[in-house]
Amino acid sequence: MKLIEKKITIIIPSRKIDKNLKFCVKKIRKFYNKIKIILILDYINKSFFFDKNIQIIKSSKKTIGAKRNLGVRKSKTKYICFIDSDAYPISPWLKNTEKAFNYADNIGAVGGPNLSPSSKNLEERLVASIKKNGLFTINKALKIKSQSIEFVNFLHSCNFIIKKTTYNRLNGMFENIYSGEEVSLNYKLLKSGYKLLSYPTIIVNHKDRNFKNFMKQRFIYGSTGLKLFIKYPCITSLKLLLSSVPVLFLFLFPIFFFCQQIKNITLFFFIIFIFAIIANTIKIYEKGSFFKSLKLVIISIISPGIGLLLSFFLSNNKFQKLYTQN
Repeated sequence: MKLIEKKITIIIPSRKIDKNLKFCVKKIRKFYNKIKIILILDYINKSFFFDKNIQIIKSSKKTIGAKRNLGVRKSKTKYICFIDSDAYPISPWLKNTEKAFNYADNIGAVGGPNLSPSSKNLEERLVASIKKNGLFTINKALKIKSQSIEFVNFLHSCNFIIKKTTYNRLNGMFENIYSGEEVSLNYKLLKSGYKLLSYPTIIVNHKDRNFKNFMKQRFIYGSTGLKLFIKYPCITSLKLLLSSVPVLFLFLFPIFFFCQQIKNITLFFFIIFIFAIIANTIKIYEKGSFFKSLKLVIISIISPGIGLLLSFFLSNNKFQKLYTQN
């Protein structure tokens, strides 16, 4: 048994046992036969034999943050590794865990790139392209391969390793939100003086969504932006909040346009807005996909703002249903 396998528990939140989850576990077992894995599920939809080192916990309909907190409470190892059910390792990504934590003093968490796998689906490829754009992702540097070790301000929870003692000291992730829960943990780590390290060999693939599910994801991001910024004010939560500005601008455009004092300024920003749509459409364009690319850019721009506006009217249960992929 590899020494690192005794020191890490992998926690995977999911709605149920599905093909993504089974594929993720299969890929993990390709590199680590005996490492402890904890699956946190809304419900156990079918009997499925994994192995004796896999623990399945029924959580009912809890948020992802609550599921991860539950998984950490059930773990008994020095390190905790989070990975999403629609992500998977492409190498023995945990082998340099201790080396990464020893890279400098006061490393609070380590992670690395979460890359888009190759796909035959045009919508998934276009989504993969737009997620490499700094306008539409929190940290675009984590969407590309890198050979450098870097201190960062944010690590995605789909590829995140932390000591259990540190996690408990910071009281884990914020539970009362359906997306962006890792913002709270990243914020608390940095606020407490810890460093976040991106390590190039700690790398996973993270499957991309189709347009419909990507739109839902962007919608939910927008709905959480204001709440996260108020509770955890930082660059990351500010980016989430600012993603809603275009829709707020469009919503107020008729009022601004007919106000003579700021009409010209309003028109200028509207032209910039249209130019940004076209420029980003061209940036992700594949041959024969202009209108699909245009559609995706519009979805990416307007969904967060709609999410923010509707967050004042929709219940948490409605947001959970919208965020959950079938």
